[in-house]
Amino acid sequence: HGVVLGICYGAQLLAVKLGGKVATAAIPEFGAVPVQVTAPFGTYAGGTVVMNHNDEIVTLPAGWQAFASTAHCQHALVGTGGVYAVLFHPEVDHSEHGDALLAHVAFTLADCAPDYTYDLAAYVDQCVAWLRHVVPVGDVELGLSGGVDSAAAFALAQRAYGSRLHATFVDTGFM
Repeated sequence: HGVVLGICYGAQLLAVKLGGKVATAAIPEFGAVPVQVTAPFGTYAGGTVVMNHNDEIVTLPAGWQAFASTAHCQHALVGTGGVYAVLFHPEVDHSEHGDALLAHVAFTLADCAPDYTYDLAAYVDQCVAWLRHVVPVGDVELGLSGGVDSAAAFALAQRAYGSRLHATFVDTGFM
């Protein structure tokens, strides 16, 4: 027994796999879009959210209900019985009250304990210590594509190795 939350394309995929229908939206939504709560979903209060879709859920799977909509999308937040789908992005800072939506899914619906703490500074220190342990001496070469992953790896390696680090930009053709 668990809870599933599909976000954006994941919402569309869940809807289709469970018997709903997805079609091209009459009016695609991108960027900041106001969402209105149409049925209670924990303490989620709607607000301006980040949307990024050309397609939308037009027919809900059997038993699903809508919890939130926009001016152009009646199924922005839907689901039932442990399977929920949200067409917008509650996980980004620009989505108002997204944290309340995610907290409701995690702590109320999935019954997770809110006892996890995350200390980014401590995590960075642990990564830097591990890198120094793995390569304690000598120069370090790092291929940097410009994407988020390699940029984060570079930032950590720079802290760990300082002037020992030599980065090379690798043009993957995607930047």
